[in-house]
Amino acid sequence: MNRPARAWVAVLATLTFLVAGAVGAAPAQAATPSIRYQAHVQDRGWQPAVTDGATAGTVGHGLRLEALAVSLSGGGGVTYRTHVQDVGWTAPVAGGSVSGSTGRGLRVEALSMQLTGEVSRNHDLYYRVHVQNTGWLGWAANGAVAGTQGVAVRVEAVQVRLVAKGAAAPGSTARPSFTASVAYSTHVQNLGWTGEVANRAVAGTTGRSLRVEALRLRLRDQPFPGGIEYSVHVQDVGWQGYRSNGAAAGTTGQSRRVEAVRIRLTGQMADRLSVYYRVHVQNYGWLGWTRDGDPSGTAGAGYRVEAVQVAIQGKGNGPWYGTEFVEYAPPASNGNVDPATLCNIGDGWLLRCDAGAAFGRMNAAFRARFGHPIPLEGTYRAYYRQVELYREIGPGLAARPGTSQHGWGLAIDVTERGAYDFGTPRYEWLRTQGPAFGWSHPSWARQGGGREEPWHFEFAG
Repeated sequence: MNRPARAWVAVLATLTFLVAGAVGAAPAQAATPSIRYQAHVQDRGWQPAVTDGATAGTVGHGLRLEALAVSLSGGGGVTYRTHVQDVGWTAPVAGGSVSGSTGRGLRVEALSMQLTGEVSRNHDLYYRVHVQNTGWLGWAANGAVAGTQGVAVRVEAVQVRLVAKGAAAPGSTARPSFTASVAYSTHVQNLGWTGEVANRAVAGTTGRSLRVEALRLRLRDQPFPGGIEYSVHVQDVGWQGYRSNGAAAGTTGQSRRVEAVRIRLTGQMADRLSVYYRVHVQNYGWLGWTRDGDPSGTAGAGYRVEAVQVAIQGKGNGPWYGTEFVEYAPPASNGNVDPATLCNIGDGWLLRCDAGAAFGRMNAAFRARFGHPIPLEGTYRAYYRQVELYREIGPGLAARPGTSQHGWGLAIDVTERGAYDFGTPRYEWLRTQGPAFGWSHPSWARQGGGREEPWHFEFAG
């Protein structure tokens, strides 16, 4: 055999070997993708990681889920984000990074996940959350929201599953998320019906001395069966019966003021959520937040309601001031006293009526001694204003909201601090003569007493 022929034989033999090897070899198996996730839980920290539909977090313990870390094996990846209390939606993260917060005491309220890369072509990603007062919501998929927004409800646990593309969901997909909102408007003196507002917005007016004459409310986003009912206390009429779902409560064309408001949810809405509200009252300002049928305003004291705010939130969570939550101040509590028990001692300053009468007598004696009245810069302090002040100047200088004697209308602060410093004639007069009128300088405010506030005096009767 010549040399070219031998070369061709060698080539053919090599090709035969390669083809035979290819035909006989078993195909490589792609790795099966798996989803792994880990929850950070209130008071417990990071919990052990779980996979493929198992529960991360807790159920039945009332503990908030605070953060989540998710990773994927087997090709491709997953991105995810969380909706966090007082923060909102966080930026998407991936690869086992932390979404949410730790060490800040903030609840996760909702979450969203999305597959990326090769795995997204062959699989759907399903996830669902267990939320406060409701339990497991339906399954969400492929970037949809699971959880709640705007109602201050905590996520307590989460489950995540990979499912073949187009295959059936792991369970019900009904209502994987929900929100709740209330819309409302007021009929105002000389203005008529104001435009409808929602969720903490002010309906009515402030600073214009105009009375609210009627009110109507409706649920705009309603995750559960039920409704909203409301009643108003009307000048010369008293409490009207409850109205519901957009009907007007109050009067129009009769020049009668609304003096107080009651609002409540019904049905499953009432079982799972609370309605919070407060009113702005003539000569008084904003009252503290009230909820679930408690009266807000005055009944029979002759003060007009001028504006109202309403919001819906999860049960057990207080209303907010600005964008932050503050402790609930129930009726007849510090900073939320009945305005009928307060008296104007001049220039809009309010004190409990017996304290105000005693202050008037002390002020007259002070004027006789110094030729001018006691200058004031603080008397009764509503709860929301206590919160404002606490945030403005801090706990070292302001009492914790709900603990100040100002909140009962039993304290005054004088201005012109230099003229009332320790040892000055005016300070010494108030310190020594005030007790004869029931007013004293508390020990904690005295020189060397700790806080040292020469301007602060309290009524003890």
